[in-house]
Amino acid sequence: MPSRFFVQTAAAAAIVFVHAANLLAIISNPATVQEFPTGPIGGMPQTQYTVNNTSSDASPGGKFDFSIFLSTTTGSSPTTTNSNWTSEVINATDWTESMGFPAVSEPANPTWQQYTGMTYTQVCPFDPTKVNGYYLDYTFNSDSDTISFPIGPRIPGVGLGGFFFAGSPSSTFFVAGPADPNGTGVTSLTPGDVVSYTGTSTDVPEPAGIGLVAFAVCGLASRRLRRGQTRQARGGQIA
Repeated sequence: MPSRFFVQTAAAAAIVFVHAANLLAIISNPATVQEFPTGPIGGMPQTQYTVNNTSSDASPGGKFDFSIFLSTTTGSSPTTTNSNWTSEVINATDWTESMGFPAVSEPANPTWQQYTGMTYTQVCPFDPTKVNGYYLDYTFNSDSDTISFPIGPRIPGVGLGGFFFAGSPSSTFFVAGPADPNGTGVTSLTPGDVVSYTGTSTDVPEPAGIGLVAFAVCGLASRRLRRGQTRQARGGQIA
């Protein structure tokens, strides 16, 4: 068997193995944030964040429920299809201003900085011009200095999609929320008393790429088979 075929087969097998390993990593050890292309909208590619709350084993601060998700991105115009969640573009100035729209009977809501207990550059060390922000709607009670939620934040082990933005994927992210040592879900927190986690998102490729690689390997095997059959036929004629 020609050595060139061994080289071709090994190269193709290596490609398949790498792609398979990536898929297994996504399935068995989901990234904290994954980004899926969802098709162009208004001439711009659109991407969806899917946030998987793996805080039970990934966070140095222990289990926590996330109620805030921020991400740097080359895109803009964040939106969400999740009821009770709000999306907006945030910059360093916005960070020190009140979050959302407080009810008339309540004083101003806490700022992003008060909510997280962290400055903009602590959350985003590279001081980006802006970030995409998503947060679970809440009610602030100034008498008790607590934030309460209309629905429970994402508890450990639970994922949430529906965070969209127009632009290219690959982001660094920040998630934060109330501590949840039992992993059963909590409904309120005190501003500044949050657990947080940062990391880099995983860009999930479109499935078509895997199919093309598999097709290439089948093509190599078929070509080798045809060559073998041709040599056998020629050998018979000579004999």
